[in-house]
Amino acid sequence: MHARERPLVEAIRQRLAVLPARWALNDVITADGTSWGVRSSTSGISIDSHGRIFAVTGTSLAQPLVQVRLRFPTARQVFSTLLAGAGVTLEESDKGRYTRRMIELWGDFAALAADLKEGPATNLLSGWISAGKEPGRVYQDRKYLTLADVRTITGGSEEGARQLLDGYLQRSIATRGLLLTCGQCVGTAFYRLEDIGAQFRCQRCQQHNPIVRSAWKGQELEPQWYYGLDEVAYQGLRSNIHVPILALAALAEPAHSFQHMPEAVVRRDGYPDLEVDLWAIIDGRIVIGEAKISDRLEPTKREETRRCAALKGLIDDLSADEFVMATAGPAWDRRTETLVNEKIAPTAKITWLTNLR
Repeated sequence: MHARERPLVEAIRQRLAVLPARWALNDVITADGTSWGVRSSTSGISIDSHGRIFAVTGTSLAQPLVQVRLRFPTARQVFSTLLAGAGVTLEESDKGRYTRRMIELWGDFAALAADLKEGPATNLLSGWISAGKEPGRVYQDRKYLTLADVRTITGGSEEGARQLLDGYLQRSIATRGLLLTCGQCVGTAFYRLEDIGAQFRCQRCQQHNPIVRSAWKGQELEPQWYYGLDEVAYQGLRSNIHVPILALAALAEPAHSFQHMPEAVVRRDGYPDLEVDLWAIIDGRIVIGEAKISDRLEPTKREETRRCAALKGLIDDLSADEFVMATAGPAWDRRTETLVNEKIAPTAKITWLTNLR
């Protein structure tokens, strides 16, 4: 699919989305206060069109019928509404903010998931956050890559590396700039193209420096362009948000209707905060779950038992249909499987996902 076609397909998919059949949603799907005639049902949004009991002969059909203006709520509105009755509130987590911002940068969820799944883009993103110094140069705990570095990491042609970088530059996923050294404090840093002119201002000592041969390292007679990753994308990838993204993508693939929201913190008076990774509405079913880089929910059995109990309470509050356990590893730990099956399986269907790398 062409990149420019993805937003259109995603928009169509959202418009065709099926809401959960829950009476609590009746008020949020109407825009004019006539929720008594509207309900979210198993067959979609249903409207009771009967209006006045009596109608004068000759009146138009539209006059005696209820006329309703509908609105389609977001996944966040759906989950917040369903939990409000239980006195539970939702707040976007740090990882949730990273995810939301990355979806904005990539243009849509499908494009981000595709770049995180496999191929040259996946290799490039992994290269930007890797701890090793080769290829690329590391300053202030961030890696910066040349075009040659990108070609090495992606394993393709120079033209392919150029096209990939250009696409990322146009969407502000990547930034072009120079690695320059201050003549006064000898501090080296990355300076974005838009932040430099004939001079650059040192990020450490604030000294103004001319961009001359002594300002860049290496044997080149001209400074070398370097490319850095957007800070939010860097933080998101370092926080392993690829696991929930790939889990949601796997759930969305066979679905006809799919909505989701990023990671969120569940707040309930008298209870510790609960951060939940997966929130989705798939073909009208309410789906939540956990997505981990490891094979356990918590380090100890006691902590894991408490978490399963908290998740069970959330499932009950939502009347969730499905609970997903997703990991980047090849399998879940046996203890975790046993606890989840004991505590959660009697309430909701369990789906196990593995190898989300």
